[in-house]
Amino acid sequence: MRQRGTPVRPGSNVGVGTDHTLFAKVTGKVQFQKKGAEQRLYVSVLRRRPEPALGGRALESQRRFSPVGARLTHEPVVESQRAGVRSF
Repeated sequence: MRQRGTPVRPGSNVGVGTDHTLFAKVTGKVQFQKKGAEQRLYVSVLRRRPEPALGGRALESQRRFSPVGARLTHEPVVESQRAGVRSF
């Protein structure tokens, strides 16, 4: 957030540049709030929760049905074999 001076102050997970530019230090949701006796405006970035990792049997079944990360059980077909081209 570009600004002249500091009308908006940095909260948690927010940094300040030399020209008072505010920038996020983490990926997440932006939250504005007023704090203190003078009701100054602060901006914070709430970190996004990481998605739970799959483990055990769930991971095995995902490999079985998903083309991403699947292991080949046979040799890949060469393009010349697929087209029926023979080399003499």
